[in-house]
Parts: sequence; structure tokens; C-alpha cells
Amino acid sequence: MLLVTYLVTKRVIQSNIGLAFKAIGQNMEAARMSGINPVFYRILNFTLFCTIAGWLGGFYAHYYGILTPDLLHTSKTIEVLAVAYIGGRPGSLLSNIPGQPKKPYNALFDERNAKNKSIGSQKKKKTFCPA
Repeated sequence: MLLVTYLVTKRVIQSNIGLAFKAIGQNMEAARMSGINPVFYRILNFTLFCTIAGWLGGFYAHYYGILTPDLLHTSKTIEVLAVAYIGGRPGSLLSNIPGQPKKPYNALFDERNAKNKSIGSQKKKKTFCPA
């Protein structure tokens, strides 16, 4: 998945679409004056990368089997975003891959393993709730 995401992103950046993304990122008014439609390219950018995020989210859901609110609470979300922000450098796709510490991801996977063990070891109790 990392390879596919990298190749798609690299292909987009090296195309005319990527050039338009860079122009809009530098100065939207100048890009508009040079004939680039910022609304179209912003929607395209949003759609393309939300598709990738949805694909990766589907893998995440499949890996965990069940998604609950306590699985990825706010502190974990902020931690993963901070790692992505700190590890990355503008203009380079590969700069944030080696800069990623393994701690947040290992912590997520350790929590999954701990939850699966605890879920499997619990026996369902029969309870009676009168209506």
C-alpha cells in the first residue's frame, strides 16, 4: 500500500496536475491569472487524496475488524498527525518515510493485540432485563 500510494502521488506531482497544485499553493491569484481554474484543481486534490485516505481507512478497519471510538481517540490522532508533520519536508515525497518513528504505529498495533486477547478471553454472561 505504501508503494502504491507513493507511485500515485509521484505520478500526480510530476504531471500537469501537480504543476497546477504547486501554482495554486504558491499564489492562487497568480495561478488564476495564468489560466488555472483553482476551484477545479482544489476539488480534484480533495477527491484524489480522500480516495487514498478512504482506501487506507478501509484497510485499517479490516485489520482491526471492529472500529470503536476508544480505538483511535484524540490523543492518538494528534500524535499520528504530529509524526507526519514533523517527519515531512515540503517538496519531497521520500523525506517523511524514514523520519517516521515507529512508536505511534507500534502502540496502535499493541493496543489491537491486547484488545483481541481480552475480547477472546471474556465469556458472554447471560443477563435478564425485564422490559
